[in-house]
Formats: sequence, structure tokens, C-alpha cells
Amino acid sequence: MALTSSLCLIALLLVLPCCLGHMHLAKYNFRRVLHPQYTLYWNYNPTDRNLTFAVRVQTTGWVGFGISPNGGMVGSDVVIGWVQDGRSYFNDRFATAQSTPAIDMQQDWFLISAEEENGYTTLEFTRNYTSCDGNNQDRNITVRQ
Repeated sequence: MALTSSLCLIALLLVLPCCLGHMHLAKYNFRRVLHPQYTLYWNYNPTDRNLTFAVRVQTTGWVGFGISPNGGMVGSDVVIGWVQDGRSYFNDRFATAQSTPAIDMQQDWFLISAEEENGYTTLEFTRNYTSCDGNNQDRNITVRQ
């Protein structure tokens, strides 16, 4: 019995570290695999009109996410984030062409957390449904219930 318990404990200790990095993603009510290496998670709160997103991507570089009125890059409201040397970087951008989107003059997306672990980058971020961006560089988000 003691040997069986010890083996189970050792197995748990070997498996646990690989799972801890993204256990916080279980709090999301919605999930969509956008690509085999890219998973999107989200929640929305109708009371405070906020959306919270997480992306978990099999990469150790930068990660981009955007919303678009037509599914294309041009005119999309984009965030780009990454982790380098243990420090997170994140900014709100707006795509005017099929090129690196310019940093939005008004930052309306906010980083909650960023981590890079075991070949995956995970970003969690939030934004209000609507934006007060005077530069018209953000897309309002319509939530259907």
C-alpha cells in the first residue's frame, strides 16, 4: 500500500508542473481552438461591460490577437504581447495595412498576465465592449446573449 501511494505521489509530482502553468484557463466559460497551436479563451461580464480574453499559443515569441469587422487584417483592432527575460510586453495596436500594426494612440486593452512556459506563451487581457478612442482606432464589440 505504501509503495502504491508513493508511486502515485511521484506520478502526480511529475505531471503537476506541466499542468500548473495553464490551470487558470479553466475559469473561462468559452474556448475556441483557432489553430492547432492557438487557443482563445474568453468571458464576458454584462454588468460592467468587460470582456476578458486569454490566448495560449505554442510559441516563445510574440503573440497577436485582433478583432475585425470583416475577418481581414486591415482595419482590425489588435493587441500584440510577448515575454522576454521574464518581463511582459503588451500594447494595443491598429492595422491600416498588411504589415506590423502601429501602436494605438489610446491604449484600451489591458494586460492581466503574461507567461512563457514549456514552449507556450499565454496572455490574459481585458477590454470594455465599447471604446472611447477619439482616433477611431478601436472596434466596438457586440455581445450576443
